[in-house]
Amino acid sequence: KTVVKKNIVLLVITFAVFLVSYFRVPLIFFQQDEILGFGLFIKEGWKIIFSGFTDSQVRHFIPLTMSISYGIYSLFGLKYLIYNLTALLFHLVNGLLVYLITKRVLPRGLSAFVAVLLFFSSSVAAQLIMWPVINLNSISLTFSLLCWLMLIDKKILPKLKERARFLVLSLLLLLALFSVEYSAGLMLFVPLVVFLTEKSSVQKKISLLSPFLIVAAFYLLFRFIPL
Repeated sequence: KTVVKKNIVLLVITFAVFLVSYFRVPLIFFQQDEILGFGLFIKEGWKIIFSGFTDSQVRHFIPLTMSISYGIYSLFGLKYLIYNLTALLFHLVNGLLVYLITKRVLPRGLSAFVAVLLFFSSSVAAQLIMWPVINLNSISLTFSLLCWLMLIDKKILPKLKERARFLVLSLLLLLALFSVEYSAGLMLFVPLVVFLTEKSSVQKKISLLSPFLIVAAFYLLFRFIPL
């Protein structure tokens, strides 16, 4: 009962910090990049989802983010409250994922709590939700954190075989990349973590990583051959 009460108190404090940090966000009006995004929605229609596909110029190819943004635009038009609440929802989920990851990595129980408070209250984290119409970073961060959580905690989906787990990691990599390309660092850090933490042979590690590496290589070829 003591542990439950402690967790409830920590949860209330965390949510209070979240509310205090972002209570004005639902009322924020669109900024310049968002207005540009709406202009592209009006001009291109649903084709905007595939903007940048095999383009010879250096452009974003972010079909997942564009699908979400264009879907909201199609349903709600220019009602900024909807976009802002969607951004906050992703940010709240990301805070939960930060908590779960930190809890598994750091030994002290309060470390995860402190990590979430820092994540919610820092100005860097706040930047993630300032452009909700084309909210690239928050959505990409959600899939990146899910990828990290699955990588370090095998109790998540425990019935998955090792090869199937890396197939799921490959899918999360693609979803993160199709939200924004800044998550490409996963291509390096996921194999690095596997090589540093897995106790199996190098050959076994490469075999486990093969689905992930194939997906990463395919994505790189897909993005850079048109250039």
